[in-house]
Amino acid sequence: MAEKRKDTSAGSALIKRTKPNDEENDKTVLTLSNQRSGTQNAIVGTVKRTSALEAPVMQLTGHSGEIYSCEFDSSGELIASAGFDRQIFLWNTYGEVKNYGIIKGHTNAVMEIHWSRDSKQIFSCSADKSVGIFDVKTGERVRKWKGHSAIVNSCQVARRGPEIVVSASDDHTVKVWDPRSKEAVSTFEHEYQATSVCFSDAGDMVYSAGIDNVIKVWDVRKNQTAYTLEGHLDTVTGLRLSPDGSNLLSNSMDNTVRIWDIKPFAANDRCLKVFEGAPHGFEKNLIRPTWSTDGTQIACGSADRTVVIWQVDSKKILYKLPGHKGCVNDVDWHPKEPIVMSASTDKTLFLVNMGRMHTPGKGISSSALPYRRTPPSWVKTTSEEVVDMICKNAKKGLTPSQIGVILRDSYGIPQVRSITGNKVLRILKSSGLAPEVPEDLYHLIKKAVSIRKHLERNRKDKDSKYRLILIESRIHRLARYYKTSGQLPPTWK
Repeated sequence: MAEKRKDTSAGSALIKRTKPNDEENDKTVLTLSNQRSGTQNAIVGTVKRTSALEAPVMQLTGHSGEIYSCEFDSSGELIASAGFDRQIFLWNTYGEVKNYGIIKGHTNAVMEIHWSRDSKQIFSCSADKSVGIFDVKTGERVRKWKGHSAIVNSCQVARRGPEIVVSASDDHTVKVWDPRSKEAVSTFEHEYQATSVCFSDAGDMVYSAGIDNVIKVWDVRKNQTAYTLEGHLDTVTGLRLSPDGSNLLSNSMDNTVRIWDIKPFAANDRCLKVFEGAPHGFEKNLIRPTWSTDGTQIACGSADRTVVIWQVDSKKILYKLPGHKGCVNDVDWHPKEPIVMSASTDKTLFLVNMGRMHTPGKGISSSALPYRRTPPSWVKTTSEEVVDMICKNAKKGLTPSQIGVILRDSYGIPQVRSITGNKVLRILKSSGLAPEVPEDLYHLIKKAVSIRKHLERNRKDKDSKYRLILIESRIHRLARYYKTSGQLPPTWK
C-alpha cells in the first residue's frame, strides 16, 4: 500500500521524495499458467501486459480527509489528488505508486484540481473562496484569484490556446480567469449556486450547472447565454467534455448520468442518452463523471461505494468496481492505458487495471498478472492471517474465486500465492474446506439446470435446446478430465 511520509515542511514548499525503482519495466510479456482447480502450474502461453501497473489493483493512502478530486497528467506518469485536508498530493503512477510530494497553500478544502498541458502546473479551486495555480516543481503558488465571495465548487482549464480557467461558485457566479490578469475577464450570473463547470473544445463556450437542475451554455465572446440543456431533475454535480468535443457528460443528484449533443446545429432535444445505476445517497456529494480516452465508455462514482462503468452505445453497465468504503467522488481514466483511478470519502485512491475492457473478444481476456512474484511492500498481512481470512470466507459459502476477489479488492492482496506459497484452492484442500465439485464444473452444471427448467416451460425454444447440448458436452469433457486427474471419483456422474 502506497503510504505518505511524515510532512516536516512549512508553508507551501514541496516535499520531495525518492522516486521508485522501475524494476523490470521493460518487460512487456507475461507467462500464463493454467488456473484450473487442482492442476499444475504448467505454462500454457504468453500474452502482452495490458498496463504497466505494479499490480492489477493498487490502493493509495496518505490523505487525512475525504478526497474530492484526482487526475492523471497528460503523460499518464503522474497523479494529483486533493480534498478536505487542504493539500494536493503528487504520486507516481508506476512502480509502487509512491507519494513524492505535497503542495500546500489553500486554507480550506480543495474542491477540484487539474494539470496543465505540460504537467508543470496544477490549477485548483477551494472552499477558501480562491482559485489558484501552483508550480509542481517548487510547490509555490504562482497565481491566486480571489474574486469569488463563497465556496468555489469547480474549475476547469481550456483545452486549446492560452490555459484560461473557468470556475463555479456558491456565490451564484461563473468566472473566467486569464493567468496574465489578476481579475476575472468574464463573469456569468446564475440565479442559484453553481456546482460544476466545463469549457467547450474550442474554449469559446462555457457550460455551467447548479442546484437549479439546468445546464447553461454561455458564449464567452458575447458574454451571454447561448442556450440551455434541460432534463435533470436535481442538482447537477459534474460536467465533462467528450474526447472529440462533440458531446457533454453530466451527472446529477437525480441518480442519472446524461450525454448531451453540443454540436452547433443539433436538434432541439439535445439529450442523447440517459444512464442509471450510480446513486447519490443521502450524502449528496459533488460526484464527477468521466470519459474513456476513446469515448466508448463512461465512468462515474457512486454513493454505494463503487465505480460504475457503462458502454456508451448500449447504455449497459459493464462493471461496478468495488473496494472503497465510502462514497466515490471522482474518477479519471488514464490517457494511454486501460487504467481507471477513483477517489473516495474513505481517504483513499484506487488504481484498477481495466485490461479486460480493452482486449479483443477472442482468446485470453483476463487482467494482466503483476511482474513480481514476491509480496508488494504495501502488503503487511502475514501468511497466517491470509489463511485465516480464506477459511473464514469459505465457511460463509464463498467460492475460491470469490475469496480471491475479496482479498484483492478489500485487503490489497494481489496474489495469495506470493504470501502463503499456495493458491486459494490448495489452502482450502489442506483445511478440508475445498468444494466437492470444481468451481468451473459446478457453474456449468448450474447453467444446464437453469436451461432445463426453462425448457420445461418453453418446449419449442430450439436455441435453448442447442445451448443445452453444447453445455452438457462441455460438462462431460470437463468431468472426464477431473476423473483422470483424480479430482473427482471414477463413479461420479
